[in-house]
Amino acid sequence: MADQVTGTGPRPATWLSVDPAGATALRAARCGTCGRRHLPARDRCPWCGSDELAPELRSSGTVVAATTTMLPVPGTAGPFHSVVLVDLGDDLVAAGQADEELEPGTLVAVAPVAIGSGDEAVIAHSFVRADREDNAHA
Repeated sequence: MADQVTGTGPRPATWLSVDPAGATALRAARCGTCGRRHLPARDRCPWCGSDELAPELRSSGTVVAATTTMLPVPGTAGPFHSVVLVDLGDDLVAAGQADEELEPGTLVAVAPVAIGSGDEAVIAHSFVRADREDNAHA
């Protein structure tokens, strides 16, 4: 994984927050004018155009839908690829890959996943079961 303190290795995607301790969260925002939330965070509210935005971080949620393909996907571990929709609360829903098949209702945490290699590598998000023993990001 990248060393986020020194800045070497893959860089986090703009929608992802990875602190030096390794805690991972998605960057969202709440508009101070219309009150709506959006993900990923932007410079302006996508609904009213205001620039009065308060940043929010979302690190966990509940799976609301899931699907798995048995076709191999480059850059993923294992012979299958699982994609989930996760309710992050406050009308925010995010899609992402999961490292195992997850059922709707499963509590999950945002976790980092490296995509690509070399100078082009990016740390993106994935979702892992929140109650997993080895999950340090829950």
